[in-house]
Order: sequence, then structure tokens, then C-alpha cells
Amino acid sequence: VDCFAGFLLPDVYAAYADLFALVVFLPAIVGELALCLWLLIKGVNVPQAPRTTATLHPARAAA
Repeated sequence: VDCFAGFLLPDVYAAYADLFALVVFLPAIVGELALCLWLLIKGVNVPQAPRTTATLHPARAAA
């Protein structure tokens, strides 16, 4: 988005480069951090498959 603004509005972009960077980078940083935290929190409780007797004692299940 930042490069596209520089391409479309080269004169205006040079004057407001800091503002464009803030508008682009601030939401990107917030989104990246939110995604990172969500993955860390949701990845903790991974449900395990139920264990059956066949997986606990394969010799008994075959008999």
C-alpha cells in the first residue's frame, strides 16, 4: 500500500511520507501482534484423540 501510494502520488507522497508510513505500518503491527497472540493462546489447548483399548493394548485387541 505504501509503495502504491508513492507510485500514484509521487509529489504528495514525498511531502507526507511519514504519515503514509504511520497509516500503513501501525495497523500492520497491531494485526501481526494480535495474530501472534491468538495463535499462541489457541494453540495451547490442542484436543487429543480419544484412546481406545485397541490403541492401549494392541495384543489384547487382536485376540
